[in-house]
Amino acid sequence: MELYFVYLWGVLESLKIFLVFHYVMGFERRRNIFVFLTFLYPMLVLPMILEIDVVNLPIYKAIWLFVFPIIFFKGKLVSKTVFAMVVTTLISLLDIIVINSLTIIRVPSAIMSEIGDAISFLLIVMIAMMGRKYNKTVNEAIMSFKPIMNAGVFMVSFILYIWVGMLEIMFRAEAESRLSEFISVISIIVAAVTAFLVTMGIYYITRIRQMTVIDEYKSKLLDINQQYVDALIERERDLRSYRHDFNNHMILIKSMASEHSDGEIVKYIESIFSKYEIKNVISVGNKIADLFVNKVLSDMDGDEDFVCDVKGKIPDYFKMDNVDMCTLMSNIMDNVHEALKKFKGRKKLKIEITHYEQMLYIDVNNSALPEDKALMSLKKEPGHGFGVKKIRDVVERNGGVVQWIYDDNMMLLKIELPIR
Repeated sequence: MELYFVYLWGVLESLKIFLVFHYVMGFERRRNIFVFLTFLYPMLVLPMILEIDVVNLPIYKAIWLFVFPIIFFKGKLVSKTVFAMVVTTLISLLDIIVINSLTIIRVPSAIMSEIGDAISFLLIVMIAMMGRKYNKTVNEAIMSFKPIMNAGVFMVSFILYIWVGMLEIMFRAEAESRLSEFISVISIIVAAVTAFLVTMGIYYITRIRQMTVIDEYKSKLLDINQQYVDALIERERDLRSYRHDFNNHMILIKSMASEHSDGEIVKYIESIFSKYEIKNVISVGNKIADLFVNKVLSDMDGDEDFVCDVKGKIPDYFKMDNVDMCTLMSNIMDNVHEALKKFKGRKKLKIEITHYEQMLYIDVNNSALPEDKALMSLKKEPGHGFGVKKIRDVVERNGGVVQWIYDDNMMLLKIELPIR
């Protein structure tokens, strides 16, 4: 085997793994320049193996295929290990299908390897292009696998990988025989069925994950609608009570006026205002956002140390899915409420909403303890980071950017969203 083919193999196989892992399975590569040192293995180590131990070269290649995605991509080590085996097995299955298909149609052996590599690479590119639309959903499904599922997937992939290796050995040993043709046909059928079953398995797991998320969103939205309806009913009840009482008040004021009791009228009107506490309802231009903002303001209303300033409105032509708006505002205001409750002393909340050209800007600035800087992390520990992750997911899904800035006992959340 020439050195040229070893280098070509390293480049093509690395690209195949990258395309499947990143564009189909949604794994993000590490933002560290040192991960590129992994390419020293196929560029330096494999050529040395070619010179000193060419018989075991396939084993060293297999090690590279398995280890490369584990080092190169982010994510849970268990998930990367399991799906490194899955991807390696699927790529090997695809290579066998292509090579055996070329054998059946009598492609000359002198050019079969180059043509096979080109075809399998183009197929991987096509799969990556079709799968990139769903890669985040697929990645969420992969990360949700339980240990027993990971173990099962790994074992099945490992057995298939051994089977593929045995088929390749048999095929090379009997390349011109009738047995070889039989092995080719059987391997294509079995590989196709296996690929179909794996694809359907990922599809159904992804669909189950999607349906679970949709059900959670629907439940959340129903809860928001119920809260909104309850708030409207309570407001209507208060208005009816006020209307009944004010009818009686006006009758008495009319009687006082007829007797020219101006001083008594003034005192009576002042007593009315002291008796009825008219709550100021804030509107920011969106009923879902209004609900969560006013909920926090209502909860903090009895705190004498609390001051609030809300400016601006969300324009009518700003469109965001109700579920996303619900997720965004509920988590923003929950974080604000939690921070304000823990803070001692003067508690401040300032919400400023502006829009310029095709961008909406939302700034939420609230008093917070230094320990609340931990909320800005994305660690998935109980009670930490989940709300921040949901805020970030919604903003990024809608094409925006978000950042948190902590300074002088104040937490500033800055959101920029395109107006569509």
